[in-house]
Amino acid sequence: MSSYQPSISEADLSVFERNTEDTFECVIHPVTLLDVSEDLHGFSILESFAKDRKSVIKTRFRGEDSEEIILKLLQLLERRNLVTEEARKEARSKLLGAENSSLVEQGAFSWDASCGKTLGYWTHSVQGPSFIVGYASLDNIQVGQTVISLVQLTEPVNLGSLNGSLTEFVGLVLTGSGTGMVYSAPETAKSVASLLADAEFREESFNCPTDDDLRIAIHRFVERQSARKEQREENAVKPLNQQMHHESNDATLNQTIGIMNEKIYASSNSVHRRYHLLGYWTSVMFLYPFVLVIADLKRRLPHYLSDFVFEINQRRAQQKYLFASIFLIFTATLPAIVFGYIVERTTHGQIGVIECLFSQGVLGLGFALFSGQPLMVNMITGPTVVYIQVLMRWSDKLGFEFLPFYAWTGIWMGIFLILSGCLNTAALIPYLGRFTDEIFQTFIGFIFIQYWFTELIRITH
Repeated sequence: MSSYQPSISEADLSVFERNTEDTFECVIHPVTLLDVSEDLHGFSILESFAKDRKSVIKTRFRGEDSEEIILKLLQLLERRNLVTEEARKEARSKLLGAENSSLVEQGAFSWDASCGKTLGYWTHSVQGPSFIVGYASLDNIQVGQTVISLVQLTEPVNLGSLNGSLTEFVGLVLTGSGTGMVYSAPETAKSVASLLADAEFREESFNCPTDDDLRIAIHRFVERQSARKEQREENAVKPLNQQMHHESNDATLNQTIGIMNEKIYASSNSVHRRYHLLGYWTSVMFLYPFVLVIADLKRRLPHYLSDFVFEINQRRAQQKYLFASIFLIFTATLPAIVFGYIVERTTHGQIGVIECLFSQGVLGLGFALFSGQPLMVNMITGPTVVYIQVLMRWSDKLGFEFLPFYAWTGIWMGIFLILSGCLNTAALIPYLGRFTDEIFQTFIGFIFIQYWFTELIRITH
C-alpha cells in the first residue's frame, strides 16, 4: 500500500462563547494521511516511537462512550506515571467537550445522533473507518515529550465518528504545548492514523498482547513502507522486459510473487539477470513448480485453526455468526432453487434442484476445510448453468450419456487446476483487468436473454 485513503477526516470542533455557552464552530476538512515511505518526518516519528519503551501504550477494554474510554485511558497513563494528575484533567477537558443535557432533551441539537447525547464530542481528532485518534497539546506535559496510546475495544461502538462507522480502535496523542510543528500533536496524530489506516497493521496490532509487541508491529509497518518505496524506485528505472515485480491490489498475491521472484533472482548469475520477458515467464512456469502454492500454505497454516474459532466465545461474534448464517441460508438456497429448476429442464431431469443443493453444500464444506478461506461462499451461478447447457448440447450431438460426460469434464477441470497451480499461473492475475470480467459477464447476460426469449416464443406457440 503506497498511499492511504483520502476520505479520512480531521474534526476540529472549537468551543467559544458568544451570546450563549452552547454555540459551536465546526470546521471539518479531509486529510491526506502520510505516506511514511515518502514523508521523512512521518518515518522518523514512527521509528522513534517503535524504539521508545515509554511512549507507546497498548491496552484493550470495553467502553460504552467516548467519555468512559478517555477517562479509563487517562487513568491508565497516570498509573504508569506517563502523565500527572494535572495533565490528566487538562487532557480530559481538551479532548472532549460536554453537551448541555437539558438542551439535548429539548431537541435544541440536531446532530446529537452522531455525537451521542450528553456523552461528549471530540474536539480534536483524526477519524477514519473503524478508528478515531484524539490529540491534544498540554501545558502539564514537558516540551518534547509525547505519549501515544492505542485502545482496542472488545466490542465496536458508536463514538460519534463523522463517517457513521462503528469505532474499534481509539488512539490518543498527547504532546507538550511548546512542541515544534513537525512533532506537534496534529502531525503525530496523522502518523498514528496512517498506522490504523493500514489493514495489515490493524490485524497485527489486534494480536499484540503487550506494548513491546505493538512496538514491533510499528517497526514492521515502517519496514514494509520502506521496502515498497525501494521496490517502486527499482521498477521505475527498469525496462519493461526486465521488471520482475508485478503490482496487484491483492497484497497476498504480491507477497507470493515476491517470494518466487527472489528465488529466480537468486538462482541467476549476474550475466543472465538481464533476461528478456520470455525468459522470465519460462522461469516462472517451469523452474519452480508449486512455489506459489507452497508459499500460500506456509502463510495460512499457522492461522488455520483461528479462522474457525477466533472469538467464538464472544457474544458479539456469536451474534454475527447467527445472523450471517440466517442470511446465507437465503442467499445460497434461493439461487440454487432457481438455477436448479433451469438445469432440470435443460438436462431433462438428470440434474435438478436437489442435486444442486446437495452439491453446493458438499462444495461449501470442502472448500471451507481445505482452502484456508472458511468465509468464502460457493454457490451455483449463471455461468455454471450456461456451461451445463453447452455440455448437454454437446453430449446430445456426440451421442454420449450426459452424466458420465459431465463427470469426466469435472475430472479434467480438476487436472487443469492442478496443472495451473504447478505452473504458477497466478502470477498472470495482475494482468487481468476489469475488461476481462465485464466481457465475460456481458456474454453470460446475452445468453440468458436469448434463453428467456426462446422460452417466451416456445410458450406462446
